[in-house]
Amino acid sequence: MRVKVLLLLLLLVGESIGQTSIAPPIIQRLFSENRGVIIKSYATKNLTELKDLSYNFNYAGQEITKTREGVFLNPLGTGRIYKLALAKDSLIWTRIDSTLYTGYNFGSLFFSIDTILFSFGGQGLFNHNGNLRYYNEESKEWDAFNLSQSLMWLSKNGLFQKVDTAKKQLFIEAWPQHQDQALKTKVIQDLEKSLWKLDIQTGEWTKIGFIIKERMHIMAETPFGTFLNFNQIVDLDKNKVYTLRKSIVNKILTVLGTSSKPKELAYSYCIDSTLIVGSLDGFIDSVMISRTDLIDTGEVFYTPIEKEFPIKEREVLIGLVFMFGAISLILFFKNKNNGRNQPPVFITGINQSEDIQEEKSDKENRVVFRSGKLIDLLNEREKTLLSFIYEHSLDERLTTIEEINKVIGAAQRNPEVQKRLRSDLIGAINDKLKIIAESKYNVIDKQRSEFDKRSFEYFIRTEHMKLVQKVLG
Repeated sequence: MRVKVLLLLLLLVGESIGQTSIAPPIIQRLFSENRGVIIKSYATKNLTELKDLSYNFNYAGQEITKTREGVFLNPLGTGRIYKLALAKDSLIWTRIDSTLYTGYNFGSLFFSIDTILFSFGGQGLFNHNGNLRYYNEESKEWDAFNLSQSLMWLSKNGLFQKVDTAKKQLFIEAWPQHQDQALKTKVIQDLEKSLWKLDIQTGEWTKIGFIIKERMHIMAETPFGTFLNFNQIVDLDKNKVYTLRKSIVNKILTVLGTSSKPKELAYSYCIDSTLIVGSLDGFIDSVMISRTDLIDTGEVFYTPIEKEFPIKEREVLIGLVFMFGAISLILFFKNKNNGRNQPPVFITGINQSEDIQEEKSDKENRVVFRSGKLIDLLNEREKTLLSFIYEHSLDERLTTIEEINKVIGAAQRNPEVQKRLRSDLIGAINDKLKIIAESKYNVIDKQRSEFDKRSFEYFIRTEHMKLVQKVLG
């Protein structure tokens, strides 16, 4: 009997020790805060050993977030939530959820706003997902928001993401793939490098532009913007990119380790304007960043989506154009008819035949210099495109749609925006030059491609080459 009691006590002690974790200083610093903090994780090892979880999840990663109610851990690939609690002199991870299903959210984004825990995106068996889930405190399970559309996202792919806790918004760079990973064609080209904003309160996604930068390493959310690549801060509200002063960059890199004293970064976050970094083996350090450390590069982080007229406004605008056109035609024919009905005027002392001959002679002797008005007829963007097509036409070759997209800066836009920009620009050039072209044909004309009958290629008609030469100077 004594042996059985002793064995039972040993088992209880062993289990309590297995659930007790002395958290590293970088986590202890979080535990002492009484506010929410956005945390970035790079840990290649698990923060804590969870013996009640299958061994297969040991390599999926563990993400943490901080609300004013505590520090929470989510083993990726599961719906489980563990809360860090103080028990006597130790910090213990205690499971607080009652979820059953696993395997659907590997590589998801775990974050919090106010006291609500969120999980976004991820992947499971043969499928990606674009769900936004929140932890239901009542049922101790996860519920999904109803969103306007589904956008895929995965961590560890260098995709941009930002959580704005004040405005309750999530910004992501979409993972440009279909939900079904078993498709032959997985990539959705229109979504490549696209930047989206989710209003978490309404569930509405808004496409705000296309990211210019390449893959990035995000370290923290500062009061000035998103800190990335160890030396830059991106202000999404103003669409500005700042670089940090060299002295601050050197300090950050030194804190992260040197060749003689390498350090493995596991977590980083900002509290006010202080960047705090640390590892799982006891290392923790900080660097203070101030607004005076930011240098405006003059660059933008993304190319914004051009705002279009609402349908009603566009219809009104088209109606006004037609109305003014009709009025102009009426006035033109009215004046023409009035001129015909007027009696001829005879001026004594002037030979009419000589006058006509003099007028004809004046037309023949008119100077053929380039008019100064031609220089200002087109804006710089229109001149650039016209010159590009003109050079190709001189070489007796056509200009493709892809070449035009690059020249007008629309190569990274989606096909719908590209088509609109091309049409607007070429239409504006033809409308302006039609005034002086004296031809029923457009200056920039098009014909179907020999390789793809669905596509067009552009050229300048032979009879307009001299006119274009004068316009371009």
